[in-house]
Amino acid sequence: MKNIEVSKIIDPIPASDGAGVKLKRSIGVEPNYFDPFLMLDEFGSENSEDYIAGFPAHPHRGIETVTYMLAGEFEHKDSAGGKGRMTAGDVQWMKTGSGIIHSEMPAMKEGKLHGFQLWINMPAKLKMSKPEYIYIDKYKMSIHKDENKKITVIAGKFEKAEGPIKGHNIEPTYFDVELKKEKEFNFRLLSTHNTFIYSIYGEIKIGGKNHSNKVLVGDVDEAIMRGAVGVSCQVNIGSKKESAMLERMGHITTEAYLNDVPVLGMIYVRGENVNIMKNDPTNGYAHAARIAFELGCDTAKTVWTGDKDSFSKICRAAPIPLLVAGGPSTGNSEDILTMVRESIEAGGSGVCMGRQIFAHQNVTAISKAIGMIVHDNATVKEAMDKYSL
Repeated sequence: MKNIEVSKIIDPIPASDGAGVKLKRSIGVEPNYFDPFLMLDEFGSENSEDYIAGFPAHPHRGIETVTYMLAGEFEHKDSAGGKGRMTAGDVQWMKTGSGIIHSEMPAMKEGKLHGFQLWINMPAKLKMSKPEYIYIDKYKMSIHKDENKKITVIAGKFEKAEGPIKGHNIEPTYFDVELKKEKEFNFRLLSTHNTFIYSIYGEIKIGGKNHSNKVLVGDVDEAIMRGAVGVSCQVNIGSKKESAMLERMGHITTEAYLNDVPVLGMIYVRGENVNIMKNDPTNGYAHAARIAFELGCDTAKTVWTGDKDSFSKICRAAPIPLLVAGGPSTGNSEDILTMVRESIEAGGSGVCMGRQIFAHQNVTAISKAIGMIVHDNATVKEAMDKYSL
């Protein structure tokens, strides 16, 4: 099977549509559309002000819209008599044909709303066809699941799982793929089809290449407006988009400085063009920490190098507080706390952890034990005994 080549990486941009719904638009950003895909929007927020106005009645003609809900509820009505109430996991596929007027309104006043809408161009011969509304309940969706992945098949077929959309004029394939870390997803694509992949969470390698660009999803003014007391920004040193990410971080730190808002810099050494000097025990992370400092970050997140000597070189490279990342979840309390203790002894100032804490069997105990080491200078044994780990 030949690996596909990525022809373009698109940075989603903040946009607004309907009666003021905030979203991120990727396909449709540039003038030359990716036939037959016209537009792809991701809408998602826990703030009802970002979506409550919805998409009041408006017309469409000659296209298909596919809406996929991940969280929240939307209610559909159209001029052809179609009605539907979408909840998390549901899909609606609307063929507008000769023309239709429809509305998509949130069926909720608060809480998280998250989903996608894709616009697909219809062939010329079908643009005057009768409009059609297809509602697909999540329980009618076919799912492939094994130890490495979960594939929800909306359209097309993956192994024995076949999507509910059949007999379509362009034989579309639409999968929602959940993939475990470092595992592979392989699928044979038709050579006649254009294909895109949208990464919702995490990072992916496509055709053996790591596509590690990070996009800006807000600015300092918005963070302040929402009540934030600080902001963070990530750069991947070695990515093809490294220079653009560095420039974005520079803008963020300047805005933050003018507004007296601290910045957490997350600078990782990852990407296609990583070039680490020989005999560098920090694997490039001393350089990364220095970049965070020189770009104006108030503190920075860095990785544990495995021992105090090499980690201390990172700490000496940047005169700002450095926070150690947790890395992949292990669930071993002693290993986690030993890493925290040794990072502090080597010059670190604290932790910036996610999976090591929220995937732990006792979230409260491990959190308090880490805090005891960082803030009270406790030993690993003292922290483990105190919280029965």
